[in-house]
Amino acid sequence: MHESFLNHKNRRWLRVGTVLALASIAAYAIHSPRVPPNGATWLGYTLGTIGALLIFWLMLLGVRKRRYSSTSGTVKGWLSAHVYLGLALIIVATLHTGFQFGWNLHTLAYTLMCIVIASGIFGVLLYWRYPSVMSEARGNQTSAELLKTLAEFDNQLQRAAEKLPTEATAVISSSIAGTRLGGKPWQLISSKDRSEVALPIGKNGKLKTINNSEQQPAITWLADAMAASNEPTRRGDYQAALTLLSNRQALIQKLRDYSRVQAMLQVWLALHIPLSFGLLAALVSHIIVVFFYW
Repeated sequence: MHESFLNHKNRRWLRVGTVLALASIAAYAIHSPRVPPNGATWLGYTLGTIGALLIFWLMLLGVRKRRYSSTSGTVKGWLSAHVYLGLALIIVATLHTGFQFGWNLHTLAYTLMCIVIASGIFGVLLYWRYPSVMSEARGNQTSAELLKTLAEFDNQLQRAAEKLPTEATAVISSSIAGTRLGGKPWQLISSKDRSEVALPIGKNGKLKTINNSEQQPAITWLADAMAASNEPTRRGDYQAALTLLSNRQALIQKLRDYSRVQAMLQVWLALHIPLSFGLLAALVSHIIVVFFYW
């Protein structure tokens, strides 16, 4: 049975993160400094040290994921710890500040940390949904197999179109040729279908290229053409083509769902990783300023 990284080892790291957060809160509650709570008290330094070590350790996840022969725990265990200790870091770092904020490097480091954690939470939601969404989209097929199936549908459609009038053949061929898959990440995320089809418009049957969103305009045109046909055999040919086109429509939607989730993960990584390194740079600067110039 598949075990989510959030439930790894009976949620061991959730318990560790909770204990750390509660211990920090308890220490802050009983701490009575002579000055307002801030990062320069003994508790502030302690929580700051813990927070800094957590950040450095959390950054090591990328290294661990690339060390396939490592014996220092499983990647799933590291990811689980990354999530729960990252959430505990919010409590630790906030209490470290003593709620003293200003327009300075220290607050910048704290703000970057909050942004990185927020983006991490979004990433967790993606990865939590990722297996089920991708599995639902692909069924038991890989993306390569889905594309191969699409090519088979295209070939079957072309053969079915040969039995139809010239106009219908042109519509089917145009629908196949005008199908647009892939694109830039933001195009995939928006799910805007850029497919096109050339349909006969007006009494003279002049072709006009229009958006073929979800292949529906082409399907509707063929359905109308079938309804207008008085020949039972011809209607059967139309029905066969419509069935193939509808199955093709469902397959294309699966490919779009798959690509959309992949693109969302790519965009998230493109933001989360640079932000994390920005946080690391701000943290190092914060430490240098505190110990050498404070």
